[in-house]
Formats: sequence, C-alpha cells, structure tokens
Amino acid sequence: MSRRVRLALVALVAVLLAWTMANIDRHAVAQSLARMSWRWALAAAVVNLVGVAIDAARWRIVVSPVMPVSFFTVTYAFLIGIAGNVVFPLKLGEGARAY
Repeated sequence: MSRRVRLALVALVAVLLAWTMANIDRHAVAQSLARMSWRWALAAAVVNLVGVAIDAARWRIVVSPVMPVSFFTVTYAFLIGIAGNVVFPLKLGEGARAY
C-alpha cells in the first residue's frame, strides 16, 4: 500500500472520528459508563481476546503448510481485521486482515 493511500485512509478516519465526536451525546455516554459493570466489561474483553488467540492459532495451523508464520503475526492480522471491520463498512476489514 502506497504512502499516499495510507495518508488518505488516516485522514478519512480522522474526519469520521471528528464527525462522530461532534455528534455524540456526551452526557448519555457518561451516564452509561457510570452505570455499567466494569467487572463484566473486563471479563468480556478477556473472553474476546482469548477467542482471537484461539482463532489465530487455528489459522496459523491452516496457513503453515503454505507459508510459515508466527503466532504474533497471525494475531496481529486478526486484530487489524477486527479494527478494520469497526472502521470500514461492508466488512472491508477482512481485506485488511488478508493483506
């Protein structure tokens, strides 16, 4: 991916983030955060990361006969794909994961 494309994507994400922050109801967000159970949120985050690690280990086994890759590289690719799916529409994060 060229430097121009990367910069354009970063600029697009920055603009969308600024637009989102300008249109968010900060008071409602603060109330929701004050009422949420941080223990359950931590438990959910841990379970989610364990799931990502399991998926990465599974894909490492699948990909290893074609090309040896480290567990860290596959895990990193999965996290990039997840973040891409949050930022881009139509599950375009899957393309980022494959790249």
